[in-house]
This record gives sequence, C-alpha cells and structure tokens, in this order.
Amino acid sequence: MEDDAETNPSDSPEGSTHIARANPFLRFAFTPADISTPNSPLGKRKQRDNLLANATADKRAKKGLSVSGSKRVKVYDHLQEVGDHLAHGLDVIFCGINPGQQSAEIGHHYGNPTNHFWSCLHESGFTPRKLDPREDFKLPREFCIGLTNLTSRPTIEQSELSKVEQAAGVSTLLEKITKFAPRIVCFVGLGIADIVKAEVAPPKRVGNRAKYKAEVGLQPYKVVHSQTIGSAAGVSETLFFAVSSTSGRVVRYQKGDKIQQFKDLRHVLLQVKDKTFDSSQITSILLHREAVRSGSKSQ
Repeated sequence: MEDDAETNPSDSPEGSTHIARANPFLRFAFTPADISTPNSPLGKRKQRDNLLANATADKRAKKGLSVSGSKRVKVYDHLQEVGDHLAHGLDVIFCGINPGQQSAEIGHHYGNPTNHFWSCLHESGFTPRKLDPREDFKLPREFCIGLTNLTSRPTIEQSELSKVEQAAGVSTLLEKITKFAPRIVCFVGLGIADIVKAEVAPPKRVGNRAKYKAEVGLQPYKVVHSQTIGSAAGVSETLFFAVSSTSGRVVRYQKGDKIQQFKDLRHVLLQVKDKTFDSSQITSILLHREAVRSGSKSQ
C-alpha cells in the first residue's frame, strides 16, 4: 500500500510572497519565463510533483510491487508461486485461497508461524506430530493429504486478489479434482466455499447465488467421478467440506474451534472410508466436458 503524500504550505519560498505583495498583478503576467523557470511558483509546484512521483516510484521498487489494472490488484515481483502437492486418490485435499507473503518467501504452504494449519492438522489426528511447513511435500506420500490453492498468485493481503481471478481459479480446481479424485476437498476459509458455490451452482439457483453464505462443515454439493477415473483412484465421488481460515489473524474462531472443525472433517473422512457415510441427498455438480478433458491432459 502506497503512503499518501502530504503537502506542506511552508514549502513556498518567502521571496515569492514578497514579490506578490510588491506587485499583486505580476503573477498574472504571461511570459515563457514564468512557466519554465524553477524559481516561479509553477516551477516550484512542478518540482514538488516530480519529487513526490519519484518518491512513490522508489517505495514501489523497494517493495517489489507493481500495479496491474485495478489499484487493488497488486503484483509482488519478488514473491513466487507455491507448488501443489497432489496425488491420485488422496483422502483430503486442503485448498487455500492463495499463498501469503511468508509462504511465498519460503516456498511452502501455510508458512506464517502464526498460522494454525499445522497445529490443527496434528491435534485433530491427521498427523502423529506437528509438521514444519517445509515438510509439506511429505503429506501426499506419508499421510494421504494434498495441498493446493484456488489462486496461485501470492499476495500480502487477500483483498489484493481480484474477483475475476478468484472465480477463474474454480475451473482449475475442478480440473484437479477430476484428475486426482480425492475423497474430500476441504476449503481452508469460508470465502473459498462461497466462490466455488457461486461458480458451480445449478442454473435453477442462479438467482440465489448472492444470498448463499457457506458455513463450517459439509457442503451441499459433490463431484461424481466417471468409472474410469473412479476405478483408477478407488474413489467414486468427491465431497466438499469447509473450515474457517487457519490464519492467526482470524479471531472469530479461536484455535480450539479450528481444531474441532478439523476433527469433524476427519470424522466424516473415516465414515467415507468405512462406507458408512450416506451422500445420497447431496447435489452432484455437473462438470463441463471441456473442463474434464483439459483437466485430464494438463499436469
């Protein structure tokens, strides 16, 4: 975020005030010198404007920041994307909104020390110990858990993502689900569930999209896989679950609440694996064939 520049009235030189008092009509005289000379009031104003512009550019360069389109859509050139950790037939794929600053700086998911994700994962029983963010690559192989994001572009604040790119991330997410066929996709943040719901809602519910607000827990839709994909992964359908953001800055839910949400997720997972979970009342998402085909070819 750029700092607002302040204008200081004391920047005006005393000499110009003295001249205006001696001859009040002098400032209306139109000569090339009055426009271009540095000592004229207009010249002084131009100098201040140039200094402010240069200072703003310097601040932006130091932050590695560039602005694309809307002022709220900021691109941080020094932050790199954080890669997915996925495999076929995982128990759960956790989907965040996008990599934050510290995650992008270290190249691993949920890298901020104040983020509760790794604690929630351990204390809910998904992992036997609390993993370090730099161990995120171990999740698919050792714990049957995957990690991805709705939007790959890292930012310092979530508000710096445009609504367009967040919505565009839904089709990419569905492609990953179609290819890897996890048992459950868990949104780490209720806002992600809202975005996905708005994009995959059946046509008859278009008018209700704006009124829909996701809640913690099982979501009212699922993806049913084809026999080919389902047989290969051993999974016939993918359910959707949502937990609150694990960011330490989210205080609506305390850490204990977040751990309980992860425990509820694990309870559903165990029912699914034991084939005791009844999903017959959950609406199936109809994926576009084009998305399915592109998903099977990509990655």
